Amino acid sequence: MASSKLWRLALAVWLAGCAGAAPSLRDGHGENPALEAVPYDGAPGKVVLAQAVVEEPVEEDKEEQLGGDSSTGPGHTGPVFVIPWGQAPSTEAGPPPTPSPRAGHEEPVTSAAIDPATKAQVDKALAECADQASTVVLGRRMNGRKPTPRECREQVGQDEKGNPLTRAQQLGIEMHQAALECTREKLGKLRPGGFGIEQRYSYDLRTGRAAPMNPEEEQLLLRMGPGRELLGTIVPDVVIHTGNPARVQLVYDFKFPCVNPDQTPEWRSYPYGHPYQGESQGKIYEKALGARPAPVTPRRGVIR
Repeated sequence: MASSKLWRLALAVWLAGCAGAAPSLRDGHGENPALEAVPYDGAPGKVVLAQAVVEEPVEEDKEEQLGGDSSTGPGHTGPVFVIPWGQAPSTEAGPPPTPSPRAGHEEPVTSAAIDPATKAQVDKALAECADQASTVVLGRRMNGRKPTPRECREQVGQDEKGNPLTRAQQLGIEMHQAALECTREKLGKLRPGGFGIEQRYSYDLRTGRAAPMNPEEEQLLLRMGPGRELLGTIVPDVVIHTGNPARVQLVYDFKFPCVNPDQTPEWRSYPYGHPYQGESQGKIYEKALGARPAPVTPRRGVIR
């Protein structure tokens, strides 16, 4: 009998929570069961339905206030139920909900000055890395010679999505990897803690607000699979900052032209349907980060 009353009580409290009002119930005998809602572990939106008590005729000063535990009082007590307010209790276990990525909590990007001597040192280090990467990859792939324009356009395989991969793309990917490894080593000695390699930033073109994304948030978005979550973000190759990724000083992007290696590389344009459609990569970097990005190529070094 008490168990039946208890379940009716729990169901009624849940229905009252859905309606946004506190319950007002009576048991089968016209008595009000003693009930108290108390916070559960400080978690917002959840309450503990304290143990329902079928009261016995006792003196008022002997009544016991119930808490969220399994102790017994003067009357018969049932178990403690933890029910999300406004949700039905479930006996089936399911996977935990996917957490939503945090947005808008990071410090917005602002530009910061850098002294000319440090800027010159960084330029020199990155130019050396571009040359080194080109030399190493061409030595491995082309026996040290430059590919012809025809060889640059030849398909040499497929990328991870099954799209055709040209030699120019293959060489560019490998040179980028080599250049970034070199950059990490050189800047680790020159500016420990004052640079970022492929640091991702969110950027809203409408509001002009940009902010660095922390690695946990980025990995969460990547695990959620391909979608539009990462479309409103940018990933420059190298960002020089004050020690805080939101305080940007210099921005660099390695470029490894294959067909015309001596020409100044052009920034690619974002395609139709992209949040930045019609804009160039370099212009978006400058708007978002407050620093004009500098391409870095073999032989020519940093281009400004």
